[in-house]
Amino acid sequence: NTKYTDSIHLVPEDGLIQQGSVSRTISNTTIASPRNGGFTSLKIPIVIFCSYRYQYMSRLIRSLHDIDGLNVNSTCLFACQRSSSVREEDVTKTMKLIEDVKFCKTKTLFAQSKRRNAKEYKQQWYNTVKQAFEGKDTFGFGSQYEGDILFLEDDIELSKDAIKMIWYMLRIKNSHHKTIAVGLGGWSGENLINPHPDTVVIRYMLFFPGMAYAFNASVWREVKKSRFLTIKANDWSEALGWLWVGRYDVVVPTLGRMWHIGAIGLGHTGDGKKRRRIEPKPAWSKSPRLVDLDKVTLNKGERDLFGMYCRPSEWKPYMSVKCICPRTRVLYPNKRHFQIVCLKMPNVYDKCIGQDP
Repeated sequence: NTKYTDSIHLVPEDGLIQQGSVSRTISNTTIASPRNGGFTSLKIPIVIFCSYRYQYMSRLIRSLHDIDGLNVNSTCLFACQRSSSVREEDVTKTMKLIEDVKFCKTKTLFAQSKRRNAKEYKQQWYNTVKQAFEGKDTFGFGSQYEGDILFLEDDIELSKDAIKMIWYMLRIKNSHHKTIAVGLGGWSGENLINPHPDTVVIRYMLFFPGMAYAFNASVWREVKKSRFLTIKANDWSEALGWLWVGRYDVVVPTLGRMWHIGAIGLGHTGDGKKRRRIEPKPAWSKSPRLVDLDKVTLNKGERDLFGMYCRPSEWKPYMSVKCICPRTRVLYPNKRHFQIVCLKMPNVYDKCIGQDP
C-alpha cells in the first residue's frame, strides 16, 4: 500500500480515497501511481486572481461551470486587485459574475494597487498566498490549511477534464519528494513533446508554472523564508525560478489543458503593456478526446523543460540554466509548441496523438 503525505485531505465523498496503487519507475525513484477508477469529484480550495477584466473572467467562469469533477462544496477565493485604470462598470459586472457562481462556495479578498504591473502583482501574489495558507479559516476548515490549493489567473480557460488532471497529478506530486507543484500547461497552454490526453510528465522547473497551478503549505513556507520579495526579478514565477534553480520538479500534462486568452501580458519590462499573440484555439482542441482515467500514465524519467527525455548529465543551457536535452531546440522550436510533435527517444516510449488511440 502507498502511504501518501498529508498534503492532500483524503475525503471519501470527493473520490480521493485510493483502493490501491501500482508502481512505476522514474529515473531511479519509485513513483506511486494510484488506480483511478474511484474518482467522482475533487474538493479542493481554489484561488482566482481577479483584476476586474470582465471580458476574461466571464470566460474563465464559464469554463469552470462546464468542467467535470469539481465538487460543489469546494471554496473559491476571488482575490480582487483594483488599480486606477479599472472602470467602475467592470467592477460591477465582475462582482455580479462572482455573485452568480454556483459551482463552488465563494469568498472575496480585496486589495488596491497604484498600477497593474509585475512588481505590484508580485506583492499581491505574495499577500494572497499568505492569506490562503495562514488565514485562520480562509476556506471553511476551521483552521489554517496545509493541503493543496489550485491557483488560477483570470485570463484563461480550462479544458473540461482539467480537474481530473489536477486530481491525478497531485497524487504523483505527493509521492515524489523533489516535485513541488502541478501545472496545466505552459505560459500560454502549450503542449510538450509527444502530447497525448492520457500522459503526464515530471519535468525540470525553470520557472514556477504560472496561470493554472497547485501546491501546498510547505511550498508557501519555503517562499516566506526566501528572498522572494527582494530578488530583482519582478515576475513572481521567474523570481521563484531563480531562487530555486535546479532544486525542484513539477508535474504537467503533455497536452495543454489551459488556454491563455489575455491580449496584454506583463512582458519583460513588467509594465503590463506588451501585446501578445493569442492562439486561435486551445491546445487540447487538436486531440480527438480528453483524458481516460483508466488509461492515464506517468511517462518514464525526469524530463527536460519541453518534455524531452535524456540523462540530466546531458542537459544543455537554456537561459543560462542546464535544463534541455541537446537536440530539443532543433526538434521542438517555439513555432511548434502548439502543434502535435511526435518524436522517438531512446530508452522510453511515449504515447502521442495520431500514433496511439
